[in-house]
Amino acid sequence: LPACSYTAPANKHFAGWSLTPNGAALPSDYVVTGDVTFFALWATTTYEITFNADGGTGTMKAATAEAGKAMTLPACGFTAPQYKQFAGWALAKGGATLGTSYTFTKNTTLYAVWKANTYTVTFDGNGATEGSVPAAVMSVAGVELVLPNAGTLRKGPCKFVGWSDGKRVYAAGETYVVGSADATLSAVWAEFTVADALNATNLVFTTGGDVAWTFDFDTSHDGEASMRSGAVGTSQTSWIETTVEGAGTLSFFWKADGLSYRSKPANYVQYVVDGGEAVKVDVSEWTSAAVEIESAGAHVVRWSYAHTRSQTSGADCAWLDEVSWTPSVAPAVKPIVEGDEGATVTGDAE
Repeated sequence: LPACSYTAPANKHFAGWSLTPNGAALPSDYVVTGDVTFFALWATTTYEITFNADGGTGTMKAATAEAGKAMTLPACGFTAPQYKQFAGWALAKGGATLGTSYTFTKNTTLYAVWKANTYTVTFDGNGATEGSVPAAVMSVAGVELVLPNAGTLRKGPCKFVGWSDGKRVYAAGETYVVGSADATLSAVWAEFTVADALNATNLVFTTGGDVAWTFDFDTSHDGEASMRSGAVGTSQTSWIETTVEGAGTLSFFWKADGLSYRSKPANYVQYVVDGGEAVKVDVSEWTSAAVEIESAGAHVVRWSYAHTRSQTSGADCAWLDEVSWTPSVAPAVKPIVEGDEGATVTGDAE
């Protein structure tokens, strides 16, 4: 039978000859026994669609697409690379995704497109009484996030320890590896002590007088916390003290507000070592100071704020922060060597 010289209908191709419209196709050789009309048979053109994992793993069976008809693209049957998810199909490696359907015009290989998993890390104040938690962070899996500090977050007289994911506690500045799911990091709080406020956890502090000193998280030299004298009245005193051992240097920052009234002295702030002579100063701004102690034994250092008259001004208090005790280094002792003049050697005779 001859080749077909007709133009095929759209999206169809010649499939053979038949003795009737849409009948069975005849073989290529046919014995004619009389007048006959052959009818062209037209079949829908199809294309083979294969799939490439492009970094993923696994296999997928090829699909068949009809010419002129949009094919709904299949779900991905490949396993995604680590920390990635399927984003769609493309006509080339790393190409633009096609959407949910596509009309093919030839045999085609589709390439899987992968995108990084994005997860949200949120922060929880865990009972914070003031301030705002850090903003949530969106990140891809596997990325190391440097964790923030507490910022303005506060929880009563507590200190911020770090952030917990329920498995461990991360200090501010540590890195947290984003996993394969959204995560919430909760603030961890611990009881705040006077030593914490004064950055001197190697010392023990006592506060007393008519009114005790208290924590102040709003005014401090280090931007975190300080100790503030109590709200004293006329002829009242508020003090805080610590004991150091041996010789050394005790350094600190302090300031006061309300030391004068109408340009006349009204109150005073001072420190005293071992009940000796008081050192009174005018420290309206944060000022560093250092106390040199030269003798051995225990030494008591006391800071005081006191009223001397009923009138006052300003905040009417004193602040203390960043107390540091540095013991003196004892001089090196020269070893006694046998034979040195004046040396005495002791020991058991053999």
